[in-house]
Amino acid sequence: VLAAALGLSAVALQGEHPDAAGWLKEALAYTREFFDTQGKDGGCMEGPGYGTYGADALARFLLALETAGGENPVARHPFLETLPRYCISQMCPGDRRHTGFGDGWFSQPFPLCMTFLALRGNRDAAWYLQEIGYTRPRTVEQIALLGLRPERFADPRPPAWCPSQAFLDIGYAALRDGFNQKAAFLAFKCGPPTREIGHNHY
Repeated sequence: VLAAALGLSAVALQGEHPDAAGWLKEALAYTREFFDTQGKDGGCMEGPGYGTYGADALARFLLALETAGGENPVARHPFLETLPRYCISQMCPGDRRHTGFGDGWFSQPFPLCMTFLALRGNRDAAWYLQEIGYTRPRTVEQIALLGLRPERFADPRPPAWCPSQAFLDIGYAALRDGFNQKAAFLAFKCGPPTREIGHNHY
């Protein structure tokens, strides 16, 4: 949260404060470090609850940087690249919430990270946001973000890939028979296999 605030301040004060460029560099370095410590094939080590708390705070900074037209060296980080597969495969078909693994509490994780990806043209992210109801804005932030490029959220289609996926680094897997709301769905948690994680409970 502090790194996101530092980054937001840096974006706002570019050209106005002598330290803004340094703040931006520091915020981007921390963002990369956070993403580097997550699952290499998808998901957050601390689970979907704390993972969303951390990643979406940083996404708010990245969205501001993108809107301001700044260079964004972490925009194509592998964590972000794997996030749509993770979010969609873990989404329960009926209520569109995630399984209650770790600290997940049957939530709908990573809406700001997925908004960042959708605004950059990721159709899977746009479809996920529609499925979890995020494209029906309820907050000023949602209205502002969805209005940046409304065409990116028009007519999203289900992904073309198989929704049954395994994320070995965090130890999650899902078997899912299609994307429709009545699809059979079975999710497993057996990890993270090699790390002691505080919030991603057994």
